[in-house]
Amino acid sequence: MADYLGVTANLVRTRSVSLGLSRAKASHRTEYAMYNGDEFEMIGTAYEIGKALGIKPESVSWYASKTAYERMEKNPEGKGRVAVRL
Repeated sequence: MADYLGVTANLVRTRSVSLGLSRAKASHRTEYAMYNGDEFEMIGTAYEIGKALGIKPESVSWYASKTAYERMEKNPEGKGRVAVRL
């Protein structure tokens, strides 16, 4: 496939993983619980949540970072999206 597309095999592999198309077992994919403030939104992989909420999968993993938690805590209203790795 890489030869047909004129790209490296590593690029094809990386892109397939980012799109959730890898052959890895489902148990190897990280699942997240997504919250908007105290309100639960959904559970799923970064790809599934991103598609449902209209955000990038990379954003979902960022919402699970320490920085995202700190920014939400600094918000005077205590609102903001945050994800929890399950």
